[in-house]
Amino acid sequence: MTTGNEYSQTGKKRRSTAIAAAAAALFFVVGTSRTPGQTNAFPSAKPSGPKFDVASIRPSRSLQEMAETGKWHTGITLDAARVDIGYWSILQLIVRAYRLQPFQLIGPDWMGLHRFDVQANLPQGSTRKQLPEMLQWLLADRFGLKAHFDTKELNGFALEVGKGGVKMDAAPPDPAANTELAAKEEEADTFDLLWGSGTDKEPFGRSSISASANGEMHMEFEKLPIPVLAQLLSSYLGAPVEDQTGLRGRFKVRLNFSQALTATASPGQEDLAAGDLFTAVKLLGLKLERRPVRCNVLVVDHVERTPTAN
Repeated sequence: MTTGNEYSQTGKKRRSTAIAAAAAALFFVVGTSRTPGQTNAFPSAKPSGPKFDVASIRPSRSLQEMAETGKWHTGITLDAARVDIGYWSILQLIVRAYRLQPFQLIGPDWMGLHRFDVQANLPQGSTRKQLPEMLQWLLADRFGLKAHFDTKELNGFALEVGKGGVKMDAAPPDPAANTELAAKEEEADTFDLLWGSGTDKEPFGRSSISASANGEMHMEFEKLPIPVLAQLLSSYLGAPVEDQTGLRGRFKVRLNFSQALTATASPGQEDLAAGDLFTAVKLLGLKLERRPVRCNVLVVDHVERTPTAN
């Protein structure tokens, strides 16, 4: 799958990032570096890693003004030298910086209201995958962000094998799949998948993602690990999904569903032609069961509404 930037500077969606682009201009885009339910040692919330060389933060124009002028600046454009972010809230910046799902962030409601444009130069020797670390520094230095990790029990789902067994075909085994390096790379690849911010490599094999104007989603992956599937489902359900399948290795996965139907559907319904995400999961030989999930959350202790001057 060719993964590029979520949006161009004109705000037009790139086809390869349909999974993230539909929500990028609003609020709900996700990525997470640990599976919901994994609550081992807390990661540090203190910034680490590279900083932007130069960064400019300005209040965004309103969507009405952008529509009237035809000059759109929403979403994110990222290359090896520069990042250009338009119409993002503090909430979105924090979610991206700490590789979180929105439900993993606890802080004041107004964080999702104020919108900003950010243009910054990446330091020499850094990579695009280090953008989250750079955003952590930006939030600490310019918005005075102070936060800490904790655990919280949230209403979520367990992903389990269905009564009839798995209906997905297993992908050929990856020789390096069980190494520590492969595990770290899988975390980064999952983040790129959810945000649509990766490179031209295909970590999950030949893949395709498309979205219609009415919210019909079509996804195919040649070799998707089940924990990654759980995070993908979590991003559409807006709740933690814990992998309890016990399935190892990678699988050929196909999902067709309507986002609108998913919003009103129940995981217990039996109609396999319903067209929602719960039904799409059942067609894989899996099921989603509602249950509390304990997961890591980031608690915002302090953040300013406006950044320091450029």
